[in-house]
Amino acid sequence: MRSMLLILDGSRQGQGSIQLAVRWARRFGARVSALGWVDEHALAAPEPAPIGGDAFKDRRDRSLLEQAHRRVDEALTRFSREAESAGIAFSAGTQVGERIAGLSAAAQPHDVVIISRDTHFTGPDEYETDGTWALLSGHCARPLVVVPPEIQAGTGNLIAYSGGMRAAHALQTLVANDLHQGVPNHVLSIHGSSMDIATDRARRGLEFLEAHGGQAFLLPVVTHEAVADVLIEHARRLGVELVVMGSHPRSWLTSYLIGSIPHEVLSQSGCPVFVTV
Repeated sequence: MRSMLLILDGSRQGQGSIQLAVRWARRFGARVSALGWVDEHALAAPEPAPIGGDAFKDRRDRSLLEQAHRRVDEALTRFSREAESAGIAFSAGTQVGERIAGLSAAAQPHDVVIISRDTHFTGPDEYETDGTWALLSGHCARPLVVVPPEIQAGTGNLIAYSGGMRAAHALQTLVANDLHQGVPNHVLSIHGSSMDIATDRARRGLEFLEAHGGQAFLLPVVTHEAVADVLIEHARRLGVELVVMGSHPRSWLTSYLIGSIPHEVLSQSGCPVFVTV
């Protein structure tokens, strides 16, 4: 890994993302580009207004925009202080515009994108979270690392490995970014009835990791429990730093609205989740 894009919306929930970016920059000698984004279109979106209501809306929109710029500036200042204290290479700046297309383009020069799970690009912290990671993942060419508001110390990776194309791609991308080096990698494969099938699938991932110098452990599981629950419980029990998984074939917007295994894990995990598209 050489370069990370850290996306900041200015909300309090972004502190975990800052901590992870600084931690990885020190570990890999990588550069962090912190990008504070203000989605003026979302904050001041056109909407029906009663007679005489336009003036109120204009005042409200100006207030929301001023708050958004102030929050982003404060977040970038917090990040810059931590980055300087850690002695890492970094840059920090603000951009304005529609966030999904803009962030997707901004991600392309980087190896990974780090974003908070609970973002508030559409309003203050007391607003509902806006699901930007779910929308972005359907358009971004780089892997996303989706981070909960607070992260605990952890070691190693829990890799959800089904043996399918998306799981194999996620594992290859993890290895390409050296995130498998120097830490334990637990290859988790789940099957409803056959330990032999679960073990065979997990072994494929293990062999790939070992071929690239990684320390890997088989973790075959036979269960009828929900896959997301099994992943989250094993991540907690093992105390890993990162959960690794591939995307889901259904659109990420649909997944965000009606659910999928990756969305359930991303929404509930107590540690960052590395997901490819």
